[in-house]
Amino acid sequence: MPVLDNLLATVVLATTLGAAFAACGSDDETQGPPADPLTLEGEAELFPGLDYSTGLQPPGSPVQASFSITAAGVTKLSAQATASGSSSSPTLTGSPDTGTVAIEGRFVMAGQLKIDVSGLPSYDGPIPGIENTEIVMSGSTSFDPFSLDSPQSARADIPAADLPGIPLPGGIPGQLVLTVAEGSFVEVAFTPSCAGIDGDQASYAGTVDRAGSLVIAPSVEVEIPVVGTQTFDIPSFTVDLALGTSPLVATAKVTEYGGKPSSGDHQSGSCMGTGVGGDGTGGGGVGGSGTGGGGTGGGGAGGGEATASLVIDGTPMTVTGVSMWHDNQGIPNTVFIDFQGPDFPGTNDVLIDIYGAASGCTNGNIVWLRPDVDNSLYPDFYISDATASCGLEVTSIASMPGESVVGSFTGMVTSLQNQPLLPVDLAITFDVPYQP
Repeated sequence: MPVLDNLLATVVLATTLGAAFAACGSDDETQGPPADPLTLEGEAELFPGLDYSTGLQPPGSPVQASFSITAAGVTKLSAQATASGSSSSPTLTGSPDTGTVAIEGRFVMAGQLKIDVSGLPSYDGPIPGIENTEIVMSGSTSFDPFSLDSPQSARADIPAADLPGIPLPGGIPGQLVLTVAEGSFVEVAFTPSCAGIDGDQASYAGTVDRAGSLVIAPSVEVEIPVVGTQTFDIPSFTVDLALGTSPLVATAKVTEYGGKPSSGDHQSGSCMGTGVGGDGTGGGGVGGSGTGGGGTGGGGAGGGEATASLVIDGTPMTVTGVSMWHDNQGIPNTVFIDFQGPDFPGTNDVLIDIYGAASGCTNGNIVWLRPDVDNSLYPDFYISDATASCGLEVTSIASMPGESVVGSFTGMVTSLQNQPLLPVDLAITFDVPYQP
């Protein structure tokens, strides 16, 4: 019997060890190597609703000027992360030192000038050439995602400088001098609040706070017969760039799960209820849908019902797509019209910023033409005059299903740089249904 007992003990021990080794092998197989990293990306407007005007200054002076400032810009969020676990129990791991918050933008100026100086012709009208004056800025910061509840700030200091002089109109000898003064900057702070996976979408969500100021000191130099050059100072003005807080969400499609990386910030669950938009798709463009309490969807026109027409300098263009963005309240505020035409090969678009039903390029409503740059912020911009006489008509905006953003534009857009094609005549109509 001892021999049999020993044999049974050996069999039991071998079976137990075999099960243990099998279990270890199963764990290794379940973990496996990490999946390929995802790149989560998202954007938010840098200067939402900016439309600043000084009015004629200084009162009672023989030389007065008024200036208006608008801007185009974007805050971009990017981070890499790895999906592990499974779709029913996912984990999202931020890859160290891959997070970036970047800002880039440009300021656009328009102006009016009034001169009544003895010995010179009088003038009361726009300032030609000021639209070619550009103030461009950019900045970025890097960080370890996900850094929840830890603000990540990107700042762009705008150096003090004299901008190129602008010849005075109306045959008046002299120039307008614009100086960017000390203390001009743009800054955003992104505060992450959530990272996770919901279905096949990885999300990294938070809020972006805007801050900054643009300080401009203008003066007008007039060549007066006999007297010589006389400088008329126009009061300096400061444009407040603290333009509020809004959601910023970076997303990526999850196509595979792997083992959990050994390093990085591990986050489980999803970002449901934090204002993350979905991936809805419509025939007229790409749309989105909000998830969770108070969620904000991405922009889009669905159901194939979005329509637009575009004529440039009398030649009809082929409209290849119509889409929209929403603000953080779910109200459409930007319409994109993609097009191609004989003199516009490649990718082009018209961008119409809309902040309310109104006539004219007022209160942030404005028209941009961006030839062959596919949303780039820099080359070849054309912009409508930011005045009440601008031919933009927004007859309705949308806040619920069944409503549409409807409007038209007839007028000129002028290059922001010294481009050969200026001005450009546009005729536009658009009708873009609401999609939450």
